[in-house]
Amino acid sequence: MQRIVVAEVPRLKTYAPLLVKAMASLRPDTVLLPLPRGLEKEAVEEALSGRDPSGVISERTGLPFLIFSYATHILFLLVRESRLEAELLFYRSLENLYEDFRASVEAVSLLAITLTTGRVPVERWLRLLSLAKSVSGDYAFVANRARGLTLLVCSWGSNAHRYLKQLGLEVSVLRVAPYVPLPLEALLAMEKPSPEDVERLVREHAKFVSEYLVVSRDLDEAYLKWLERERPRDYARLMRVLALPASRDVQLRGEKRY
Repeated sequence: MQRIVVAEVPRLKTYAPLLVKAMASLRPDTVLLPLPRGLEKEAVEEALSGRDPSGVISERTGLPFLIFSYATHILFLLVRESRLEAELLFYRSLENLYEDFRASVEAVSLLAITLTTGRVPVERWLRLLSLAKSVSGDYAFVANRARGLTLLVCSWGSNAHRYLKQLGLEVSVLRVAPYVPLPLEALLAMEKPSPEDVERLVREHAKFVSEYLVVSRDLDEAYLKWLERERPRDYARLMRVLALPASRDVQLRGEKRY
């Protein structure tokens, strides 16, 4: 029987080993990653050679390698550190990847307005959110290529499970660990955000960028600092899942806050 498990994985390298561990118990027949179709062979060869596959994918697509880094990290772990016996496929179309990149550039420019002027261009944000391109073509590809137990890896907040269910497929959702979305992720996941939602969440994300991201080595470090300070109980819960000790400072602040 064909069944699809949608794994919603945050764009953080911290979560990748947890997904690989979950896959070992699932033993899927097919694994689909959110990378450009047709580049499976070259990407796997790079990973087997110990190199980051993001480089060759960036060369072939003309897109910045950073937009592939979270998915290629998962690929690297699958190829190098686990016994992957499933068929491995990439399911993103270049058209949708280019559209995603253009939307990301626009979002960065809008966020920069808030960072530099303190003003939130609400109408422009609402226009951008309303023009978000459907990736239904990517999920139709998934439906056509799914075989047996299929693991579909998506970023957090994906609507993949809803779309695939509409096609009449048996679908379940896998979340490998607790996750608190960043403010902009929460905004993008809303079906019909209000102007007030945009104002609040964009300001919160600008704070994340200025107070955490620019002073951190990477997104993972910034996210954990943000979670530790802004959501101490959620931070401690995630540390338990990762089997890492939460700091005494975090535990105390959590007690005071709640």
